[in-house]
Amino acid sequence: MHRFRPGWGFDLGGTKLEAVRVDQRGRLQAYRTLPLPEDRSVKGLASAIRALQAELPSGHPTDACGFSVAAVLQGPLATARMAPNLPALLDRPIRPWLERLLGGPVRVVNDANAGAEVERGRRPPGEDFLYVILGTGIGGGWVLSGQVYEGAFGSAGEVGHVYVGPPDRLCGCGLRGCLEATAGGAGLARRAEELMPRRSAAEGKTAPPWTAREVLLRAERGDPVARGLRDEAGLVLGRALASLANATGVGTVVIEGHLFRGAPGYFRAVRRAWGEGLIRPLRGRARLWKALPFPHRMAYGAWSLAQRGP
Repeated sequence: MHRFRPGWGFDLGGTKLEAVRVDQRGRLQAYRTLPLPEDRSVKGLASAIRALQAELPSGHPTDACGFSVAAVLQGPLATARMAPNLPALLDRPIRPWLERLLGGPVRVVNDANAGAEVERGRRPPGEDFLYVILGTGIGGGWVLSGQVYEGAFGSAGEVGHVYVGPPDRLCGCGLRGCLEATAGGAGLARRAEELMPRRSAAEGKTAPPWTAREVLLRAERGDPVARGLRDEAGLVLGRALASLANATGVGTVVIEGHLFRGAPGYFRAVRRAWGEGLIRPLRGRARLWKALPFPHRMAYGAWSLAQRGP
């Protein structure tokens, strides 16, 4: 049986912080999850990381430690060059900051690349594919020749920022017309606020804004406006993924995300548009798969990537 360096994997996302402890056989020993604090400053995030670390079993100084972050990371210091959901970390060198907090070497990776690393271990050896995660935004990771490919600038896989239009639709990255501005969770919710009347608020209180999950569930129940929003999002996402397959020749795309849970119509819309958007050489050959669940995927993937060192 293959032996690994035991250790930790962490995932710092837009809403929660997660950590796992993995043994030398790759088995999960322990895990902890904390919601992110209201204080999303560097100090507040550091306090949350220390609190989570204190809840995990102690290890050995030679253990592997990987840390997944929802950000585009560049260079040996893992400087965050884009972090829409963690603005306090923008342009901060993440690796030395985390090494001071955690007391040892840390491999810092993009969260979607960590997810792609897990999928790499589940796919046929050496298969080229694109892993896509659909959530508040849209992220991705390429696996080429059996390895996660980060690109020269650390931004490979940022499929959420492929231009699909319209040019007036603002994305969280600051550009306009990005894929995630239409098909990501935040984009869907913003569109719902524009096109669907707010729910009535009792006692004069402001009605809470729509969430993407609410929109998609409403679409499943047949609401025509919600269905229109879902089908538009599915069309642009499916066509964008097909365009990436057309351009690269990578014939497998694996997509996952909590937005699909309880809302199968969204994935059907994506798959339909994917099939329609493929060029002839890929039709009947290229495949779009919905990823099978994997507990604590990003944290586990960060630990796995840390097997190669910081």
